[in-house]
Amino acid sequence: MSNNTIFIDERIKQTHHIYQQAIALAKEIGYENSKYCDLIDKFGDFLFEFGKHEEALIYRKELVELKEKLLGENHIDLAKAFIRYGRTLDSLNQSEQALK
Repeated sequence: MSNNTIFIDERIKQTHHIYQQAIALAKEIGYENSKYCDLIDKFGDFLFEFGKHEEALIYRKELVELKEKLLGENHIDLAKAFIRYGRTLDSLNQSEQALK
């Protein structure tokens, strides 16, 4: 393993930890708002990008549920959340779940 690879792996772990801390804090102080949605959306992107699709799925599903609660069923931001959720399901070969 090269020094660059080790450095990048360490930065990924640090970033993952920071996101988890931010999410825990947001839940502690009251989190059902658009800023929290942005946080879990970005964390889902981060996880997906680095191949942690199963973990990303957890946050994608939470985002869909929260967006639906906050915005209602007919909102473009909910549609975008569904697209990301479906893409994550597809990456895990669970496309049939996306149709439900």
